[in-house]
Amino acid sequence: MRTPPAKIRHQLLAKLHIAFKQIGIDEDTHRAMLERITGGRSDSAADMTIAELEAAVEELTRKGFRPAPPAARQGDWVKINPNSPDAKHKRKLLAQAYEMERIGAVKADSTSRWLRKFIKRQTGRDALQWLDATDCNKVIEGLKFWRQRFLLKHPLAENRPAAAAIPANAIVKAGVFDAMRLVGEARGPIDGIRNVLVLLDSQNFSDAKIAAQVAELIREFGERARQALLRWDYRKVRSELLWLVGRVADLDLKIAEGMRAALKAEAGETETAIASARSRNKNTRGDSL
Repeated sequence: MRTPPAKIRHQLLAKLHIAFKQIGIDEDTHRAMLERITGGRSDSAADMTIAELEAAVEELTRKGFRPAPPAARQGDWVKINPNSPDAKHKRKLLAQAYEMERIGAVKADSTSRWLRKFIKRQTGRDALQWLDATDCNKVIEGLKFWRQRFLLKHPLAENRPAAAAIPANAIVKAGVFDAMRLVGEARGPIDGIRNVLVLLDSQNFSDAKIAAQVAELIREFGERARQALLRWDYRKVRSELLWLVGRVADLDLKIAEGMRAALKAEAGETETAIASARSRNKNTRGDSL
């Protein structure tokens, strides 16, 4: 059943109000932000469309807003009783589950939720705490088989660094790795993209929170750039690079300035790629005639 637009709008307005309060943005700053998002049409959230409200919430999320988890997610930790006779097997199972998240085979906000479903399919049990050693081994073997199948399709994922409990710089490196894998799946020149991402990869991030936000921006850019490359739309690739620079500037202006310098060197490559694409399209039309 679809949520009514009025209800969606009400939820977004409430979330926007909470976000401004949580981050501590003053009224003048938040009105300037809303005016920018609406293209100068209005500085009031009440006048914004659903798409504009979603864009505002997304921007505030990148700036550090963290909505409260729903009731189903509160206390979402995978706990193992150290006194349990099967604790060793359960720790091995959990380590294998985290490995699935590290390589990107599982993309979920909740480890316990997806693991609970997997355990149910493998053993019929409802949760980790109800497993004995035999059940644990069965789940572990299932996760290993899943890992092998995933790596056959994504062999580079085995080298992907973990993004949890690691230094801030490594969090960004994981994002760069994911983005390069995405753009590598599409045909087209990616030297300009690589130059910008390598620059980000070489920066010294000390704040893990900012590093995590930058990493997510890099991943989003990777998917946007991949779609543009698949269409041979190299101007769009450049516009996505500019989008990334703008978003990083909201977090760290100095790093964004370095990215702009790298983009100047990339401009010539973009024009060459556009000319090449036009030539291919022209030849394709000629063949069809």
